[in-house]
Amino acid sequence: MLKHQPKLAISADFLDAFSKLPKRTQARTTDFIEKFKKNPTSSGINYEKINNAKDPNLKSVRVDGSYRAIVLKPSKGNIYTLLWVDNHDEAYDWAQRRVCKINPESGSLQIIDIEQVSAIETEITSRKAPEIPGRFDKIPDKYLLRLGIPNELLTAIRAVVTDTDIDQIIPQLPEEAADALLMIGAGYSVEETLAQQFKKTEQKVDTDNIDAALQTDDSKRRFRVVEDDAELLEILAAPLEKWRVFLHPSQRRLVERDWKGPVRVLGGAGTGKTVVAMHRAKWLAENRFTNNGDTFGELRLTHFIHNVYS
Repeated sequence: MLKHQPKLAISADFLDAFSKLPKRTQARTTDFIEKFKKNPTSSGINYEKINNAKDPNLKSVRVDGSYRAIVLKPSKGNIYTLLWVDNHDEAYDWAQRRVCKINPESGSLQIIDIEQVSAIETEITSRKAPEIPGRFDKIPDKYLLRLGIPNELLTAIRAVVTDTDIDQIIPQLPEEAADALLMIGAGYSVEETLAQQFKKTEQKVDTDNIDAALQTDDSKRRFRVVEDDAELLEILAAPLEKWRVFLHPSQRRLVERDWKGPVRVLGGAGTGKTVVAMHRAKWLAENRFTNNGDTFGELRLTHFIHNVYS
């Protein structure tokens, strides 16, 4: 028995890559992940250094003769995160360009494509006239970071002047940072944006603590700590249905809360009401109606699920 049982986390990017693998390779990858989850520190798992990697904590592990998975191997702590899977050369290329690090102000874990960020920064700054102020010049760095913008993108953000600049930079931002930038670009103040995103004004962040970073709402938008083998197989069985795995923070606040009475959730078509309802039912079953013989709870949960589909 391991003294400190290692844990496994999976990123949304990994599920995207997994969904594109040939079916036979998916099966081999699933077998590998099951073994990896049981003990990622096993001597049978050969962590390979990635030459010219921007992030020394990214390692390659062998899935089979042709495919490799990219893992964030912690310098401390006991949580191992699967980030990508691909053919050998493509997997190494993916890892060489990226860093996976904790934002020093928001506390979330973020994956950043350094080469793409550098290219965008060069393009945006090259067309900005020195005498023209940037749209976000008046916002201190610490607030931009707190909104989720990675440190590596601050220079590019400072050079943003036009809506075209924003459109170009949005795809390279973590979701929470993209949301914040669009809100500020639309006229919201920093304070209003932080309040809308339920961000703390001040917090102490340990940029080496992956375990704590993965517990933030923003990290949960793109990473999932896998609790048991059944859950792992369920995730891998439908990797494209990421709504089953990842929730927006506003959805999570509806799901994981003890309400004093009935709650009505309103929204247009496609806004995620049913997703919230199903996650709520799962959360209630796992966290509230847990006693054997909880007939009343079972009846309430059955009634709840019936109302979702009626």
